[in-house]
Amino acid sequence: MENPQNPSYKNESAEGHDQDGKFDESELDGYITVHNLIAPEIVNALRSNDRMARLDAATKLHRLVDNRKTAANQPIIDSGILPDIVNMISLDDVDLHVPLNAVLSTIVAGSSEHASATVENAQMRLGTTLFALWETLG
Repeated sequence: MENPQNPSYKNESAEGHDQDGKFDESELDGYITVHNLIAPEIVNALRSNDRMARLDAATKLHRLVDNRKTAANQPIIDSGILPDIVNMISLDDVDLHVPLNAVLSTIVAGSSEHASATVENAQMRLGTTLFALWETLG
């Protein structure tokens, strides 16, 4: 049974695929590089065609924003993965929606610059979708 007083246990929303239910917060240190970017293996997994790799990367990003709050925002933005996150939310894979919506929510709740970056990426996605629809109909 999960013990909310013990920080070694993860919350359900960021649980991921671990079987033992435990999460070592020191693992988060490896999610951000010394250059304050998201680790390349997470970025590459998020951009891969492998569904499980994308889900694992999304879960790691969710853990990062859950535990490091707005300190994770700038590395996510600077890594250039906001467009990828916005695009994946529009996919039919609902398992990606929870962790990625949590990431976007945390970024939007950060500074006005973070919110603007998120909104700009969402607008670009919407614009691209509308243009493709217009091309199809026109």
